[in-house]
Amino acid sequence: MSHEKGVQLPAGVGSDICTYNVTGVEDLMINPKYSDLLADQKPRLSLGFSLSFDGIVSLGKAEATLEETIQVPVKKAPKAPEATKAKEKDTENTTEGGTTTETESATESTSTESSTEKTEGESAEAQNTEEGEDKTEKKEGEPEVEYTSKVVTRRIPLNIVYGGPSTGPKPMTFAEQKLSRALLRKFKVRDDFKAETAKAKNELETYIYDTRNQLSEPELASVSTDQQREEVTEMLSQAEAWLYDVSQADENPKIFKEKLSEIRKVADPMFLRRLELNTRPEAIATARKFLATTAELLKNITKQQPWGQKMIALSSLT
Repeated sequence: MSHEKGVQLPAGVGSDICTYNVTGVEDLMINPKYSDLLADQKPRLSLGFSLSFDGIVSLGKAEATLEETIQVPVKKAPKAPEATKAKEKDTENTTEGGTTTETESATESTSTESSTEKTEGESAEAQNTEEGEDKTEKKEGEPEVEYTSKVVTRRIPLNIVYGGPSTGPKPMTFAEQKLSRALLRKFKVRDDFKAETAKAKNELETYIYDTRNQLSEPELASVSTDQQREEVTEMLSQAEAWLYDVSQADENPKIFKEKLSEIRKVADPMFLRRLELNTRPEAIATARKFLATTAELLKNITKQQPWGQKMIALSSLT
């Protein structure tokens, strides 16, 4: 295989892509199985190529084809039997001549009496004749079969032998495949490390910006001192400047996580006190409601159950 003429290729790249050796045509020509077909025609060769996602062209299928004419049976609609037609005609004649004279009846009687005097040989001959007619009628009722010509294609697969690339990538050996897998694992570790570093750095930057915006809130001022807020503000400024000073070669998840942990040790206690300040009223209301419900239950128990009074009396002694 090669590139078409006139295609502009990079410098130093030839037009040849790779070579394949297709065999089996000579064996086909001398094969007695196909001698009758090869007497009046030459085999046609068909090649199938494929293009991978990596842009590599390969020969995937090679076959020879021969055309053969065969006879295919075709059934025709059955014809009406001749005996049936004759019986229908006799029935019509009998219907038309239904009114007969007494003379004809007498004649028929005489004919009937004379027919009974036939010999046994004549009766057997008549019986054989009737059976022959029945068989003829049966054959006449069977559907007729005709044959028509049909051309079919015989496909003979050929052998494909890869001759190697003229230019471009060569098939990898086992050692090269092993080395390639090791490189892929190395690249994955490096990519995972970069992704984890970027995530830790992003978390630190996000915490710096969010905390700086919350330091001016009145609720936070009510649970912290000016000195505490100034300390946190100073730590945030230093961490922000430190982010710009860290070189890309020194970046790793550990240093960003440690810096974030240092800031949170000072800032998180303020946020915890603010959370307690906001949730304390609701928690107190819930506790009071629970105490009131419990007291009401105990009151009902002492009134309705005698053992409840004894338990309260014992608890008061202890």
